[in-house]
Amino acid sequence: MPIFMVLSGYLINVDTLRRLPLRDFFEKYAVRLLAPWLIAIVVYTAIFVDVNSPKDFFAAILYPYYHLWYVPVLFVYVVWVYINRFSPVLQFLSLASVSVLAMAIFGQGNWSGFEFSDFGTAVVRALGDKRLYTMAIFFGFGVFLRKYGAQFLANRSAVTLTVVASVAAVIYQALFYSVSPVILILTFIVLNLALSSVYPHMFSLRPIKVPILYLIGIDSLYFYLWHPLIFMTARKLIYPMVPIPVAMTGTTLAAIGILFAVRSATRRLHVLDAALGLQPRMPAPA
Repeated sequence: MPIFMVLSGYLINVDTLRRLPLRDFFEKYAVRLLAPWLIAIVVYTAIFVDVNSPKDFFAAILYPYYHLWYVPVLFVYVVWVYINRFSPVLQFLSLASVSVLAMAIFGQGNWSGFEFSDFGTAVVRALGDKRLYTMAIFFGFGVFLRKYGAQFLANRSAVTLTVVASVAAVIYQALFYSVSPVILILTFIVLNLALSSVYPHMFSLRPIKVPILYLIGIDSLYFYLWHPLIFMTARKLIYPMVPIPVAMTGTTLAAIGILFAVRSATRRLHVLDAALGLQPRMPAPA
């Protein structure tokens, strides 16, 4: 997920973002991101999470089910970039500091983090999903890449970055069960930053449009929110009955078909667009 978080930061034009009036910012990000997320979290929690009290539901918000952590975390980062006027360099350094501290507190790899008293453990737990803090460095790096990546990363750097990422990956995997937080945190960060540093090079290439991937990209929030619902349902109903490769292939094809069918159906019911996380439909030309 770190490289996807870098991509999220890379795709945001900070200068354009900061010029948005507060009302437009709220509509573009709070409404379009959080409204479908709230609906999704209610649906997933009702189906897959045991909720027996208001405390349980609050915990489900603080620690979202499975994949649902990404949207509120991304929203917090976007708000942070919107309200401050840091340069991309300071933006990256400030968010990197948060992440390194968070990885030290919450742990990384097989290292479980610092030892706390019962009170300290309760405080740490009240902070919510650790990825709100540990992923900050990657979003900040994406913002930095958007501004300066083309200047610092020539095309020939892609090979070097791939080698660096490969070496970091080997060290990280080899020492995953190490108790050294410095090694685990450092190699984890280097691995993901090196991998995602090729984004400026990738975006400079002539794109090859694959229609189905293009459509998924347009409504990425919709597909991201709802595809696990089909997979989780299939895991309960189908996976125990057939071989895993067959179940995975069939579920993937079914998920694509079902989600595109629902997407097509909602074109006639625009009220569902925002609820499901679909992009607003442009009116047909007169």
